[in-house]
Amino acid sequence: MTISRRVKLWTILGVVAVFLLGGASVLGWYVGQTPIKPDHDEISSTKNKDTAKSDQESSNEEDSDSDQPEAGPASVTLYFSDSQAEYLLSETRDISTSHQIARTVVEELISGPVEGNHYAAIPEQMLVTDFFIENGQATVDFGQAMNALYPRGRAAEMMFVYSIVNTLTELSNIDSVRFLAGGEVPNINGSSYDFSRSFERYEDIIKE
Repeated sequence: MTISRRVKLWTILGVVAVFLLGGASVLGWYVGQTPIKPDHDEISSTKNKDTAKSDQESSNEEDSDSDQPEAGPASVTLYFSDSQAEYLLSETRDISTSHQIARTVVEELISGPVEGNHYAAIPEQMLVTDFFIENGQATVDFGQAMNALYPRGRAAEMMFVYSIVNTLTELSNIDSVRFLAGGEVPNINGSSYDFSRSFERYEDIIKE
């Protein structure tokens, strides 16, 4: 093969190589610039998970709201003892609070009545240390004061228990009430009541 033919052959091969390399570079750039579309099934799965999570969060919020009455102004019925500690007398009161209404009505019971011949059934030294509602049951925790200041005598006990129970069950989301002393079942020797259980509304001692 002559030198001139060899030169031509190498020239042609060089041109072909340059063309191939240029084409590969352009293809690589195009692939890098083109977004990869996710699989349709993957999109549907992600959307379904997000929807399920949103529905669950909404459900939890609704459950929480159903057990926690909104704060704000409200007209509530409170029950206080009569002068003989035989019956409960009702008293309507308008309250406005930034806290849970159910807890506030117990604190209103402690503060005492405003009408004549109505008497507080809860010692004024008592404080609500914890309060929550779950599945229609309100739990009132008076701390260790529950054991120390609990009224003595069957009549006084009945007024104490049911002034709270009947007042709280006036609220639509409460069916029963449980008492605690510092997170534990009250330890009250000689009490007429079993505080290991919850208490339901007792209409018979309400005087019309």
